[in-house]
Amino acid sequence: MPKLKRFHQHLKKNLLWYSLIAIALGLGVGHQSGDFISSNQKPLANLIIFVVFMLIYPMMVNLRLEFLVKAFKNVKALLLTLFYNFLWAPLVGYALANFFLNSPEVGLGFFLVMAVPCSSMSIGYTGLAEGNLELAIATVALSFVLTIFALPLWLELLGGSFHIPIPINVLFMSILEVLIAPMICGYLTRMILIRVLGEEKFKKINIIFPILTMLSLFLIIFLIFFMKSKILLEKWDTMLWLIVPNLVFMIATLGLITWLDKISKLSYEDHMGLVFASTGKNNGTAIAIATTAFSPLVAVPAATLPIFQIIFLILYLKMENTIRKYFGSEKKEALKEKEMVEAEKFKAKMFRKILAAVDFSKNTERVIQVAINLAKGVSNELYLITVLEPEEELLEESYEPAGVSTLEWESELRKQENRIKYKKEHLLVKEGMEIEKNGIKVHLLFYEGDPREKIVQVAKRIGASLIVMGSHSRRTFEDVILGTTTQRVMKEAPCPVLVVPYLK
Repeated sequence: MPKLKRFHQHLKKNLLWYSLIAIALGLGVGHQSGDFISSNQKPLANLIIFVVFMLIYPMMVNLRLEFLVKAFKNVKALLLTLFYNFLWAPLVGYALANFFLNSPEVGLGFFLVMAVPCSSMSIGYTGLAEGNLELAIATVALSFVLTIFALPLWLELLGGSFHIPIPINVLFMSILEVLIAPMICGYLTRMILIRVLGEEKFKKINIIFPILTMLSLFLIIFLIFFMKSKILLEKWDTMLWLIVPNLVFMIATLGLITWLDKISKLSYEDHMGLVFASTGKNNGTAIAIATTAFSPLVAVPAATLPIFQIIFLILYLKMENTIRKYFGSEKKEALKEKEMVEAEKFKAKMFRKILAAVDFSKNTERVIQVAINLAKGVSNELYLITVLEPEEELLEESYEPAGVSTLEWESELRKQENRIKYKKEHLLVKEGMEIEKNGIKVHLLFYEGDPREKIVQVAKRIGASLIVMGSHSRRTFEDVILGTTTQRVMKEAPCPVLVVPYLK
């Protein structure tokens, strides 16, 4: 499946180029195949119907009809969608077709495109913009259903002005063939696959369906230009004229939707859930209806519109940050970046001057490692302190042995104390040298006395921002009564104390 995902991304990324290639190939091959086209009109028409079905059907497999229920919860967004798709687009499309296009067939094709709302590609754009996917899916599903009733109505009201008979019966059959039938088949396919494979496996394979849709789109574009290559090459100026109404429609529609969604107080996410579904048109359905109910020339605007539609919608995606600011919404990445900056500021303040207290017990190594990790990349500086208690590690039983004078015994105790002191100092220096290998400057502090008092005093004197010390593996009776050194430091320290637990 990773290869399919990469292929899908490749097709999406190069959708514009493949559409242009399909147009060029259709024109080139069709120009050289005039006799073949003339003698195979019916087989080619049947092939188009099949390819159209394969264009619509995969979209319907990934369409979840249950989202229609959720759509009604967002009444404001739903009403705006109905206005954009079923009032604004058909009326503006009708006006532009009459104003810019002289050919009745091309004019009808342009109007037909404007009257057929969003495709499931809109969902992909919404996802890329981090918009409300649920609303986008609901909008697409609802638009598909309402098109069944709205499209014949608009064609009956305005289509006749193009002086081309509107075959309503044939139109209903076209909608049945290219919209209702694929919708039913797609929904049944989804239910069967989920029941057989399960939800998770279905999610893994459903990447196949948008790939089929895009491949079918390229093929249908090729077939349209293949079958009408002769007339298109003779009327190349007609194709150029299609640029103007498309340009006007895309700019006007994107501008209106952005402004109206803003004053309607929609969120950025809801806006992105509507804008692509209300601006992008379902070219596949428009092509299907045009070729089955009318003539291939009526399908030319639908076949060429993806070129302009993709360019404008991608450009709109590129304006994401500007649109977020307009709607007063910051991008998640921007918010994360701010949070990271604040975290770094807090880290720099908290870990500015770290005092690590060690006693060379079994937990010392972990205390030092934690202190290094905190200091690294922030202050790159560490204060390492050890405090030698006067009686530390002397003989537990300090009774004067028989036959040994008091002076001799006291001298022996002093020697032992000096050996311990030297050992601790040596260990402290050794640890300091190891820490500096991490690129951290170390300040070694060695004291004699009460560890609690010395650690607190030094923390105040150097202005420590954090004290790091360890818990002990065992507690004495004195610890229980008076509290451990760590507990006493926590109570009196001028800054936070991080206690590294002892692990057996």
